[in-house]
Amino acid sequence: MDICVFCLLMGMKFTHEEVIVYKPAARKLNGWSAIRLGWFRSRMVLDEACKYTERKKTMARIAGVNVPDNKRIPISLTYVHGIGRTTAFKICEKLGIDVQMRMGQADDETLNAIRTEIDSPEYKIEGDLRREVSMNIKRLMDMKCYRGLRHRNGLPVRGQNTRVNARTRKGPAKAIAGKKK
Repeated sequence: MDICVFCLLMGMKFTHEEVIVYKPAARKLNGWSAIRLGWFRSRMVLDEACKYTERKKTMARIAGVNVPDNKRIPISLTYVHGIGRTTAFKICEKLGIDVQMRMGQADDETLNAIRTEIDSPEYKIEGDLRREVSMNIKRLMDMKCYRGLRHRNGLPVRGQNTRVNARTRKGPAKAIAGKKK
């Protein structure tokens, strides 16, 4: 007798035949509805649950980032810093990947092709891109140009008004003593 995979996930060490799972346990199954899992008079058919737990794959890892399996490939690629929607669609077009395919449906060959394409020097992503942006900001601050001074003082850089708003850059409002309406 094999121990049921689903039962192990639920924290029970029973065989498949011995287990009766009630409705509160359904909350632990990532929101799958009771009907989809096969509830029958407040019991669950464990065959469905076991099939679900066995087919669940690990998330694909591209450029050091876990990309979601349930989204379409171009949308999943946008989780990598430096790849937007346009670039993601261009990568899919270049590799001949169907844009309607989900990341979880992609085989290892497709994932390796995406990884090699993204790792090519054509794209600057993740750490390299972050490093370049921070070096550009540091260069502006060292030059003491207007934009660099705005960065250093933590004020808006691109000409926004600061009299009333700009709370994102300035932080929470500080109370001024003696000021009343």
